[in-house]
Amino acid sequence: MLIKRTKVNIFRIGNIRIYPGVTEITDEEQIQILTNHPSWQPMIDNGTHIIIEKESSGKSEEPTADIAEMKANDAIAVIRETLAIPILENMYNREMDDKGRKSVLSAITDQIEEIRKPPEAPKDEE
Repeated sequence: MLIKRTKVNIFRIGNIRIYPGVTEITDEEQIQILTNHPSWQPMIDNGTHIIIEKESSGKSEEPTADIAEMKANDAIAVIRETLAIPILENMYNREMDDKGRKSVLSAITDQIEEIRKPPEAPKDEE
């Protein structure tokens, strides 16, 4: 499950953490804990958490949260909102195992580089 958090702080239930931007939860037990938590549905309803799924092309496709199964443009949009390097690395490995699309792999490596880039020092105003 890919979850987009629209707030700037980290949401935590036990050892489950939802980071700002996109977080991936793959453990079924953790998904059950999240979805059964009393604060989960209100956060979905008010837009604090958004479940990311592949857009349907009109065919009888099942929604997916796996970027390897998304159209390249949809996958890249999710990647650009993902701020956790371990999640990006996991996406990279799955993409390599599946389609290996250069545009998606490049977006992942670019995002990792952007996250690792040290912040620029503030410029002195004259």
